[in-house]
Amino acid sequence: MKVTIDALATAAGIGKRTAIRLVREGRLPGFMDRNRYICPPGEYDDWLAGTWEYRGTPSTPVRDRNKKPLQFIQSVRKEGAA
Repeated sequence: MKVTIDALATAAGIGKRTAIRLVREGRLPGFMDRNRYICPPGEYDDWLAGTWEYRGTPSTPVRDRNKKPLQFIQSVRKEGAA
C-alpha cells in the first residue's frame, strides 16, 4: 500500500505542512525526497499500531556521490552595456 503525505496528515490529525516537518524531524514514519514523501513498507502500519520507532532513516537520501556538485557562474556585465 502506498501512503501519501495527505493520508499521513489526516491520520495524525494535523496539516500537510506540519506532517512534512514532523517526517523530516523523524517524528513520523517515512522520509522526504525533495518534495516527494516515501514511506517504507510496514512503517505506516507500525505507526498506526503504536509500535513504530524512528529507525534513523535520513529525511533526504544521500545523493549520487559520483555526481559533480553544482557550479555557480557569476554573470559579467560588459562596461558600457545598458
